[in-house]
Amino acid sequence: MEQALTGLSLEDEVALRQYLAQRLPNLSQDKPLKVERVGEGHSNLTFLVEFASKIAGKPTETLILRRPPPGPLLPSTHDMQREYAFLTALTNSSVPVPRPFWFCQDTSILGVHFYLMEYLAGVVIQSTLPPAMDNPAGRTALAQATIEVLAAIHKLDYLAVGLGNLGKPAGYLELQIRRRTEQLNQTIPHTRPLPIMQKVAEWLRDHQPASTRATIVHGDFRVGNLLFATDLPARVLGVLDWETATIGDPLVDLGYLLAFWPEAGEPPLPLGLNQFEAVEGFPTRSDLTESYEQLTHQKTERLNFYQAFSLWKLAISLEGSYARHLAGQSDDPFFASLKEVVPALAERAWALALL
Repeated sequence: MEQALTGLSLEDEVALRQYLAQRLPNLSQDKPLKVERVGEGHSNLTFLVEFASKIAGKPTETLILRRPPPGPLLPSTHDMQREYAFLTALTNSSVPVPRPFWFCQDTSILGVHFYLMEYLAGVVIQSTLPPAMDNPAGRTALAQATIEVLAAIHKLDYLAVGLGNLGKPAGYLELQIRRRTEQLNQTIPHTRPLPIMQKVAEWLRDHQPASTRATIVHGDFRVGNLLFATDLPARVLGVLDWETATIGDPLVDLGYLLAFWPEAGEPPLPLGLNQFEAVEGFPTRSDLTESYEQLTHQKTERLNFYQAFSLWKLAISLEGSYARHLAGQSDDPFFASLKEVVPALAERAWALALL
């Protein structure tokens, strides 16, 4: 079997094969599974599972497996069942998602909870655009497809799709700030003092706006978590990585997208997660916001708060990963860089707070 990027074992082939054999009667027993790590994520891990069918002439079949990272995890993080529940509820809705197949709570299989979902053939854009979109018109179309799918998430009736019990919209921002502060306080004894993070936390507590509506919140909405078709017209085939999804203030998602959106003349975020440069065709943050307001028929305000909150929340999650690195629980090379990345994100959040 393949190994995780962390250098820790992902799963036992025999157990996984037995699990799949109970659900896939056409699984060929005389040919090995191929399990390969895909994507650039450093939180929940994604694997391509390929297997041969017993049906003559049928090509290799493919599934996607999602599981938490190895090592001890902070409470309420890497909730695979929550991610699976959101995908299940959104299947066949106006929000495109991969279809989930099976959720496994039996930790004797892989040592953790995991789930399997359909494989969609497309492209996740990190820094290079598909050739069809690498021109001014294509970049504009990509941005429009991105903001349209965000609006679709926020316009969907979460009660109608059965997600009413997966969030606490009343007092959402207050609860989020309190929980994230608790996570930070649990983490920094294992890393280093971060007074800038505490300063941002205090500012957020003192300046939180009143949420005016509740919607599905993806929690990590950016271009790098969207699966695009490789041809035109630009379109999103699937919204990925629902591990932090909840019901709450939709401007958290918009603020997160804007925090990662490149603007001419600005230095990139210290993460490598700016998927592209601010070149011709990409709209400004103001243009994106205007499109969002038109699509949702909702006004936006205090977006500097939501951008600052998004970067602060991300920095806390990454500090947890840095703690795992310091404890020798992960050899992901990205985690070593978090010594500088986390304070830099906090400084950017503080700059947004002062706007």
